[in-house]
Amino acid sequence: MKILAFNSSPRMEKGATDILLNRFLEGAKYAGAEAEKIFLKNKKINNCIGCFSCWLDTPGVCIFKDDMTEILEKMREAELWVFGTPIYHDTMTSYLKTAIERTLPFKHPLFKKYKDRTIHPWRYPEDKGKHKMVIISVCAFPEKSHFDALSYTFKKISINMEVPIVCEIFFPASMLLLSKKGARYTDKFLKAVYSAGEEIVKKGKISAKTKEILNKEIEIPKRHFLLMANRWWKKRIKLG
Repeated sequence: MKILAFNSSPRMEKGATDILLNRFLEGAKYAGAEAEKIFLKNKKINNCIGCFSCWLDTPGVCIFKDDMTEILEKMREAELWVFGTPIYHDTMTSYLKTAIERTLPFKHPLFKKYKDRTIHPWRYPEDKGKHKMVIISVCAFPEKSHFDALSYTFKKISINMEVPIVCEIFFPASMLLLSKKGARYTDKFLKAVYSAGEEIVKKGKISAKTKEILNKEIEIPKRHFLLMANRWWKKRIKLG
């Protein structure tokens, strides 16, 4: 299996998003997958301007000659897309949103009926059913409900692109991933992330046991979390 992973955090390898991405890819590689990770912050990707040149003038080819040209080629080759993002204002970062908007050349302008809605069909029939996606995200808040908007958005993207989501991996209270003291809250989860990568490559899906661990709320008392998080911020406010 070929995997193309996207880290859309502006912190890149220093952020909590990369910790989850790396653990997932470690499991996938152990199972025999070939994986590449792209830091979107390092890429030159212009905003889609809605000119429809990729539909009308040069079918399947964007008017912009930037790093997205190579990324689109790699996306077509990969069987699994792994989208990693921290929560920024309730959803994905602008780096990831910009890249996703630039996948418009994958679609054909003619409309078609798909399930309960109207969509633009996939341009390349030879790719039909080839691709799947995994969503990985972190946020600073302690509740998993803060991922609701991101999850909803990607479910709609999944339908519109006809690319199924095989796994969502969401970790709140992300500072726990960046602290040695947080290990008692993160170790079991990180093992499940590794298992998810391994299981998807081997079986095409995650086990019920792994899914249960990934979906479980972080068992940290809210009062303890607030004290710890606010102490962290107060320290940095004083340093500033």
